[in-house]
Amino acid sequence: MKVSLAVFLALTLTISIQAEELPAVAIAGDGALVSSQQIFDLANKPTKESHASTIVETPTGLVAAWFAGTRERDPDVGIRVSRNENGQWTEPVEVVNGVQSSTLRYPTWNPVLFQPTEGPLMLFYKVGPNPREWWGMLTTSEDGGKTWTWPTKLGEAHTIGHLLGPVKNKPIQLADGTILCPSSTEIE
Repeated sequence: MKVSLAVFLALTLTISIQAEELPAVAIAGDGALVSSQQIFDLANKPTKESHASTIVETPTGLVAAWFAGTRERDPDVGIRVSRNENGQWTEPVEVVNGVQSSTLRYPTWNPVLFQPTEGPLMLFYKVGPNPREWWGMLTTSEDGGKTWTWPTKLGEAHTIGHLLGPVKNKPIQLADGTILCPSSTEIE
């Protein structure tokens, strides 16, 4: 009984000490930007569903992207982009989709925007019928998201198959300019 009581008191003391070390809750204006805005009116939303949003600051302002369509996994799902100009979000525009031919279209998935210190804005995303069969794509913009290059496939590796690029987390750029992209595989 004395050992149990001693363990209980030690755990309680440890938890109490750790609780005192927690940082204070951030308050708007304390060095962080806390803001919430609707990019489009939900009463007149351009598609039934929107998912997996990403946002980035560019030299010309904020740019947001997400995938949108009838329903996740449906072939009409494309990547939409909106730019914040003078405090207002532009009308969302589909900038890429999964059209393969006049008779085949796959859904697009999980956009990730990244602005390197030098060079164009990058938009990574996936195309394919499902996460186990999708592949990574990249398109870039030299004008802060107004226009985009023709997308390119990221490639394949004999050990894992399709290269996906970042699936949900942004790349990081090292001091020497190297860009590291987190990724994953969707195999069982």
